[in-house]
Amino acid sequence: MKKIAALCLMIAIFLASVCAEDCESAKYYVNGLLLTEMSVEEIYDLEDTLVSALEKLFNGNIEGTAADESKGLYVINTKTKKYHYPWCYSALQIDLSKRCFCNCSFLDASKYKPCGSCNPKLEELQNEGIEIAEQATFVEQATLADYRVNERTLVEMSIPELYDFEDALVSALTVIFNRDMEETAAGELIGCYVINEKTKKFHYPWCYSALQIEPDKRSFERCAPSDLANPSRPDAQNYTPCGSCRPHVNG
Repeated sequence: MKKIAALCLMIAIFLASVCAEDCESAKYYVNGLLLTEMSVEEIYDLEDTLVSALEKLFNGNIEGTAADESKGLYVINTKTKKYHYPWCYSALQIDLSKRCFCNCSFLDASKYKPCGSCNPKLEELQNEGIEIAEQATFVEQATLADYRVNERTLVEMSIPELYDFEDALVSALTVIFNRDMEETAAGELIGCYVINEKTKKFHYPWCYSALQIEPDKRSFERCAPSDLANPSRPDAQNYTPCGSCRPHVNG
């Protein structure tokens, strides 16, 4: 049964990777390289920078309204009815069919609730708008300019375009893992896994939980999952598989 489950997983991943490459990854070149020509580590660095670009774009484009309120582009989850700042990791996880954008200064509180993670407060932006706009200049410009996506820097793209690009990053991570993986005799997949040194969990590289890991708590290891879950590891670190992406551990 375990071998059948592992085989089904591999087939599903392969089909997903083919679709991802055709539909997403092939659209984007970063500094002249196709996304799938980059390493997993490089894509994670790029994703960190993309979040910074989203914050800068939002802060740099806040507008005052006739009612002396502030207006910006928020991301709405039409399934949960929650709204988010664009750089919120919860917003970046929203399925494409459930995601929409609203350039607004007000949302009906009876229909929409603020995200509990980024805690957007539309009514408070009136007081914070000037300060936020000034803070936007302190985002690391050099880092944002390090990446050219289809001949444009990240901050030259719109927020919806950056969301499409982030979807492509996840697709590229899937393609790269499947292209470079090997199968062990026990049916496990040897590839590049992402480790959260804080929670002691490990993930497939395209897992949204992995993309949220802080850079200083994140590491990468090319191995089989049972190597990470082995209590007799030389470094005495016994990691557990993520409950969302569920890396298959034999036995």
